[in-house]
Amino acid sequence: MICSESMEGAGLQKNQIDEIVLVGGSTRIPKVQQLVKDFFEGKEPNKGVNPGEVVDIDDQVIYLGKVSVSLTHTIKAMEPFFTVVLSSFLLGEVRTFWVISSLLLIVGGVALASMTKVSFNWIGFSTAMASNLTNQLRNVVSKKTNG
Repeated sequence: MICSESMEGAGLQKNQIDEIVLVGGSTRIPKVQQLVKDFFEGKEPNKGVNPGEVVDIDDQVIYLGKVSVSLTHTIKAMEPFFTVVLSSFLLGEVRTFWVISSLLLIVGGVALASMTKVSFNWIGFSTAMASNLTNQLRNVVSKKTNG
């Protein structure tokens, strides 16, 4: 089982695992959940974690380790852009000329501010953008599913 290989590689024993978090589509299958529970000798896996939140948190940890906090705040200013783009594609919402114009100014400002930062790093920039995308995708999808 992949759990034993991962634990062996990390030098961990089953009794050293405090919490088991299942993330991803296949982990929602009852048989997979039971296999994990059996492997950890009856310890119940935590199934209450949203996979989208885990991906977003993972991206945040990576980009905070690669770039300065001020650059992450600059990049996070792109959230309205991602919200508008994703809601246009997924919800069919149409925005006015003025909204699109203001978003272009935000994109230009973020690009300029990001490229002139001393701590600019492509890995940090890419993961911050991925964090924006996953965070806003979660927001738009929840809006779609909640009506």
